[in-house]
Amino acid sequence: MRLPSTGLLVAALFSTPSPGLADESGRLRDLFDREWEARIAHNPLFATGVGRHEYNHLLPDVSLEARRDWAETTRSFYEELTGIDGAQLDRK
Repeated sequence: MRLPSTGLLVAALFSTPSPGLADESGRLRDLFDREWEARIAHNPLFATGVGRHEYNHLLPDVSLEARRDWAETTRSFYEELTGIDGAQLDRK
């Protein structure tokens, strides 16, 4: 299963919903916001690299349990993403 790239996720954050399309577009933006924050919290080195310094004092947890948790988190985001009707998204 291939997950969407971070670049695609970030690009979609900047679209503005049209009236009548706000529900799906809003859900998508909310999903992207939550995925981004989860990614930042999951990888403190990445967070620092993108200018988020609240995690500077941490190192990534590379334990098997942490990797399994992250895999489940990304699966959950993907399942939520597939539940959004792309035909209802604002294309602007």
